[in-house]
Amino acid sequence: MLIPVHRSLRNVGPRNGTLWSPERRRHHLLDPECRLPISIDTRVTVEASAEDPTADLIELVATAHLTTATSTVWTKWGSFFEGTMKAAPESEGWLSIGFDVCDQAFYSALMNCALGEQQHARLGAYWSFALNQYHLFRRAADADSFREKANELVPEHAPFAVVQIFLVRPTQT
Repeated sequence: MLIPVHRSLRNVGPRNGTLWSPERRRHHLLDPECRLPISIDTRVTVEASAEDPTADLIELVATAHLTTATSTVWTKWGSFFEGTMKAAPESEGWLSIGFDVCDQAFYSALMNCALGEQQHARLGAYWSFALNQYHLFRRAADADSFREKANELVPEHAPFAVVQIFLVRPTQT
């Protein structure tokens, strides 16, 4: 069962690229070579504006990924999300692009929590193999393991939870 927790239009064009200087990539991404990090975190992928070209826009939906360890987190957050979403991505037009690890405000532990240089290097060496081209985890199990580590490393944002990110496929012209 998919439990939607967030839905929005985002810009993945040049305006979004201005967020990612080489320095910020080194401090925030486990794989600084990632060309297009995508998250529901607005500090990772900017919200769309009326001035954005249509070609630069994608629609994202995040769903709660329930595990035994996080079911109490989602229950606690339930009133926060109640009524924010009407429908989960059910059509073939929605494509799962990976798993992120977020706090209740949707800050991404994977792409928006700066850690010390040594800590960041160790995490990158261990986890970067599990990331896809959008800097999201390919597998929910890896995201859940990282969630546990993020709860330890960034307690001011804990508890973190795993969200599955979907995007709507562009229509063919």
